[in-house]
Amino acid sequence: MGEEPGAVIRSGILRFVHYFTTRGMKYGFIFNLFTGRSFYRIMLMLQRYFMLVKSLLLVLTLCMCSYTHTYGQENFLAELRKELFYADFDLEKSEAFYDKIVASQLNTATTVAYRAAAKALIAKYAWNPATKISALRYAERSLKEAVSTDASNLEIRFLRFYIENSIPSYLGYSKNLAEDHGILSQNLHRLKDLSIDGGIAEYISRYISGVHLSP
Repeated sequence: MGEEPGAVIRSGILRFVHYFTTRGMKYGFIFNLFTGRSFYRIMLMLQRYFMLVKSLLLVLTLCMCSYTHTYGQENFLAELRKELFYADFDLEKSEAFYDKIVASQLNTATTVAYRAAAKALIAKYAWNPATKISALRYAERSLKEAVSTDASNLEIRFLRFYIENSIPSYLGYSKNLAEDHGILSQNLHRLKDLSIDGGIAEYISRYISGVHLSP
């Protein structure tokens, strides 16, 4: 038969006392568990130790959550780039692309710019003129917000430039072409440093180099 519960508890207490007395003697401390002051000091040391461990675990958890969140965002952006630059779109696929970005609940400057690109695609394929105008206005506002948030982001600048360059100028949605083209042209060498697919970076470079704006 196994030991009685009381014996198990007594045995555990004795092992606890033995551990701390031997450890204490090893490091020059003398623990006298039969005096209240020494026992209190042991409990205080234990409390501080566990508080330290708890704090370290909290910091580690926060770091891991931050890394996971950032890694997830980068994967999602890579997926958006691949879909926008390589996929064929129609109205249904454009709406699905937009819904996918909205469902992610990401509101970084880059995802806002891709949301604008999705709206621009909807404007392109929609047959209803009111839908086209509404989608273009949304795209214009979102691109302005994205550039204001991260003005040095070449990917955002290119999305705005490409969209504005694809819209007939008489509609009045091409106000930033010269500014974006100038910034992109001067920084084409930086494209290789961005965390985007090499094929996409090459496409951006060729597209910008091939556009010649009228004075």
